[in-house]
Amino acid sequence: LTHYAFEELHELVDALLAPRGVVGLVERRAVRARLLELLADEAFMATPELTPARRYLGERPESWDARDAIDRRRFQLADQLAGLFESYARARPGLLEAWARGEGWFEGTAGEATEGWQRALWSTQRARFGDELVTPREAAAMLRAGEVRPPRMLHVFSLGEVGPADYELL
Repeated sequence: LTHYAFEELHELVDALLAPRGVVGLVERRAVRARLLELLADEAFMATPELTPARRYLGERPESWDARDAIDRRRFQLADQLAGLFESYARARPGLLEAWARGEGWFEGTAGEATEGWQRALWSTQRARFGDELVTPREAAAMLRAGEVRPPRMLHVFSLGEVGPADYELL
């Protein structure tokens, strides 16, 4: 419910940020397209921290059927990660900020290995494609700094839970 409740707010923020060269807020479809390109980049995928993703996708295909299966897994992985990254941007903005600083949130825990390859994918897509997609927290900072001006009055009604980053946008 929350995702759809804030869709119009996000469209408004996207329109406000467009003159600054920002395409919009981090959202699944745009991030998925970026991840698909990264996951198909053999040189990038050869990095050690991406070993778990490489294993999931499979080794070098020997047949067309195997290539189709890898392409299907690549799309599924990109889609799942894009949804996860969109969720992080809204509900765990501090996680993405830590990654931007080169820090891990889950160091010394069971989640450290998973975080490593996810962080590599998130950080590389930000570095390679620029910051034309911003997190809700980054957009809120631009609004607070007066870099963009919202309408004088805005009414927002929510029947669901509001994530911390969406709350900051308000």
